[in-house]
Amino acid sequence: LYSVFLYIGNIVNKQFQETKYMRGISINEIVENVVIDRRVKKKKGKSYSLEVERTNISRRSAEISVSTLSSMSLIYEKTMHPYKFLISTYRGQQVLIELGKRKKINKER
Repeated sequence: LYSVFLYIGNIVNKQFQETKYMRGISINEIVENVVIDRRVKKKKGKSYSLEVERTNISRRSAEISVSTLSSMSLIYEKTMHPYKFLISTYRGQQVLIELGKRKKINKER
């Protein structure tokens, strides 16, 4: 959830700084660019084991993260048929700034 929110916020900020217009991003862009650590089933002999592997986020989990963020009113969807573009709200920007400050404070400790 955090990595998806951070990615949306960073891309939307970059778009706004470059063009003064926030086009937003689609779910496909999130799936292509957000990388997470996931447990993957690997076969060892006759049994299976779970190993941590860095992979792209799945579409289903990206959609769940987006719906959670929109229910918290941190992002909203702008529909341009056939696409849905995701844009962070003003409140979402405030939360991103606060998370950045807290991360910096924790690194200093």
